[in-house]
Amino acid sequence: MAKPDTARELYRIIAQHVRGDGSKKNAYAKQRLTLRKTVGDPQMPACVRRYATLGRCNDYLREHAGKGVKKRLDLLKREFEPLLTVAPAKKPAAAAAKPAPGLDVFISHSSHDRKLAEALIDLLRAALGLAREAIRCTSVSGYQLPGGANVDANIRRETVSARVFIALVTPASLRSTYVLFELGARWSMDLENSVLIPLVAGINARDIPAPLSALNLVDASKQAALHDFVEQVGKVLDATLNKPTDYVGKLGTVTDLAGAAQPKLSKHEQRVVRALFGEEKGRALARYVSDPKYKTAVGELEKKKLVDQNGGRYVLTETGNDAARNLWQSSL
Repeated sequence: MAKPDTARELYRIIAQHVRGDGSKKNAYAKQRLTLRKTVGDPQMPACVRRYATLGRCNDYLREHAGKGVKKRLDLLKREFEPLLTVAPAKKPAAAAAKPAPGLDVFISHSSHDRKLAEALIDLLRAALGLAREAIRCTSVSGYQLPGGANVDANIRRETVSARVFIALVTPASLRSTYVLFELGARWSMDLENSVLIPLVAGINARDIPAPLSALNLVDASKQAALHDFVEQVGKVLDATLNKPTDYVGKLGTVTDLAGAAQPKLSKHEQRVVRALFGEEKGRALARYVSDPKYKTAVGELEKKKLVDQNGGRYVLTETGNDAARNLWQSSL
């Protein structure tokens, strides 16, 4: 869509809301993001530049023009007029670099943590009403790069252009080359003017290496910490925080997944996990389960979904393998 057409459609949506003819909140978010990608932040009308929701845009118009509908519409027209009258921008040459997209949230994560990342997206959208196009999460369907896109070039650009960078810090992500590069790129920016939020799951704070450990780490398994996290993201994006009842269920899913990723193992459970580590076909554990203490430990590991049975043999699940690696690394 050409720039005037995109601006005209966004103008029409806002004007319709101001007149009270009905709200199209999802359409506003989508058209706002499209316009930002087309013209960049400096040319965005002030009433939409920093306001991710239709309600906040209308609050701006009311604050600067008063409560009268006509006055608000006049201000809206003045701010949009430069974009409604300019000629469509010329297409850049094929070799020219594309402008950085107007991305609100970039979630850096390991593909092993896809379920947790997906739950985090659901929470952000339920709490803040973010558009699908405003979030990048490369392992979650619907938030990935488009087909044929240059993955490395786009990731390099989006890690520094996104308004909020969220790092899912887990045992798997700290072993991911991509995550470490993404963190390094964001870390190199002026942190006074860019937002980097480490969301921790499945790992103790003392095991997180510097310089990441110097930041305020958010424990994804704690509901109070997540409430504060959502509020912080909303403030950065100028997005209205919905009522807690609208998103508390999604928040609970995140804390449950984060808590499951952080199993606390007893001495006997640790010994069983070490015994199964590296055994692709599993082990019968006959000597272990004959001992009541170890039999209890195996049962607890199954409840924590760290161990599963396959043909009478016990095997570590994916989460169990992560726990075993953590035990191995902590013993070095």
